[in-house]
Amino acid sequence: MPLRSLSSLLTRGRAPTANLTRHTLLVPACVAPRFPWCHPLLLHLARAATTTTIPSVSHPPQDAVVPQEPRRSHKIDFGNTKVAYASVSTGELVRAYLVFKACSFRPLVTHADKLLQISYRLLGQAITESIVRNTFFAHFCAGETSQTIRPRIEELRKGGVAGILDYAAEADITQMMTSPLTKPKTHAYKEGEIACRVYSYESERQCDAHVETFLDCIHAVKDVTPEGFAAIKITALGNPHLLERMSVCIEETDRLFKKMDREGKGWITRKEFLDGYDRFFRSTPAPPSETSPVPTGIWAVKPEEMATQLLNRLDPDNTDRIDVIDWRMAVNISDMPALTHQCRETGPLKNAALSEQEMELMRAMQLRLEMLAGRAATLGVRLMIDAEQSYFQPAIDFLILDVMQRHNRDAFVVYTTMQCYLRDATERLEMEIERARRGGFLFAAKLVRGAYMVSERKRAAEKGYESPIHDTIEATHATYDGCVSTFLERMAAGEKLEVLVATHNQASIEKTLSGMDRLGLRGETSGVYFGQLLGMADHLTLSLGSAGYKAYKYVPYGLVGQVLPYLIRRAQENSDVMGGVKHEQGLIRAELWRRMLSA
Repeated sequence: MPLRSLSSLLTRGRAPTANLTRHTLLVPACVAPRFPWCHPLLLHLARAATTTTIPSVSHPPQDAVVPQEPRRSHKIDFGNTKVAYASVSTGELVRAYLVFKACSFRPLVTHADKLLQISYRLLGQAITESIVRNTFFAHFCAGETSQTIRPRIEELRKGGVAGILDYAAEADITQMMTSPLTKPKTHAYKEGEIACRVYSYESERQCDAHVETFLDCIHAVKDVTPEGFAAIKITALGNPHLLERMSVCIEETDRLFKKMDREGKGWITRKEFLDGYDRFFRSTPAPPSETSPVPTGIWAVKPEEMATQLLNRLDPDNTDRIDVIDWRMAVNISDMPALTHQCRETGPLKNAALSEQEMELMRAMQLRLEMLAGRAATLGVRLMIDAEQSYFQPAIDFLILDVMQRHNRDAFVVYTTMQCYLRDATERLEMEIERARRGGFLFAAKLVRGAYMVSERKRAAEKGYESPIHDTIEATHATYDGCVSTFLERMAAGEKLEVLVATHNQASIEKTLSGMDRLGLRGETSGVYFGQLLGMADHLTLSLGSAGYKAYKYVPYGLVGQVLPYLIRRAQENSDVMGGVKHEQGLIRAELWRRMLSA
């Protein structure tokens, strides 16, 4: 049987065993001189081809294995391995295949922490980290420093792919949830069986050190991949407990609006505001106390004038219509100490107001974020801020919109992240887009499905409130695709928006491509980007890049010993979603076999 005919049969399905024997023996021999270390694996692949059916390219995606039948894009065939892996060397493909094989071995992944500790004791740090460096690290990370990542970035660029740089060093995988005024205590935190990266809050000095790390990352983007992004996490810039306190304050402020909106219209009149203010707040001086705030801004007036001052901020044009967006833009965390000091009763709203010391810590956090956004704007680098747990997210949104309104005036500098497994994701997206429109700044976001499902549901059950997460994966898919459509339709209508479709879900990508085709949004010129993690779903990223779409890889880097938690999480995630990984393994195996036959 001619090699070309055999290759054609393999790409369609099962190869005939009878006529394959001599080719099985000849193919490894012809490539062994170039890749001698691959010889045993090539024999394995050749044998596997006789008993394994190559997976269909329409298999479910990486990050959520759910039956979906989207209309395939007529532009891109994600199963064309010759195109998808054109910029990937054979050695890199073999390494990827071996890494995914290792991820499928549950005991290895489950006990990775213990195995590493044993290796450190028996083999020592140098040998252990050398093994990791040449296997999992080489596959999932780009390098140890901003200088050593350059070759990997160049390889991606050859495939039409840019980078989102993420310094992935993790001192440990803990979350400090203690008062900002007390000595921090640690407790272990895990997302199901997969440890999630959160930055430990140690001190204000440590937060400042994180700023220096992020500044280095911003400069690395400028030097290595200027068309890329720098990724940061807000929990690196301040105490997570403070973020939770800020979120509670924001939520209580929203509840105050709902209490004033007795009819549930979604908006209130000026009279309704004044009536509500009179119900909840004094118009005479409150009794002084040691914690009484120092009046500033609109609050530096007599108590009886506070309501009028706030009303003029809420409705400056005297429209007699104040909606929740007006409310959020006019009443923020900084106002709450002075406002709640006039509360008639002590309740959740008054208790939610930050203390003066907490306000000081919040301002320090804002200054750190401002420094990063300012440096990114100066260097022409885009800053992508990750989403985190839902009980931090209101505060994170507040901080992001605060810097957006200063730095996203003429260019897209700051990008937020929307987690579409949250029930309120669609409403939040619409609200933030409208808030940006009214504020006169540009809105941009990365869309993800979400990363904290297990812990979110567990916390909701423990505290007795409804889980913020959709009940089904189908609902999450519908929300994700709906949010993508919101961006595409608004962009096609002329709104200045940008979106990063960050997913390993092939169905969602194909729906996005179809939507872009339908609406006339060009991949090369529109503000639509696609992103996947380095070392995962390469067939998606590289196919998109080679087709001229704006494709990105999330590129972690850092010292091997410090990124081990990140690497373990990648291995565990691949182990937990083996449907998508097996699909990718099949594609890699098909491409290796194609190269062997054409050698």
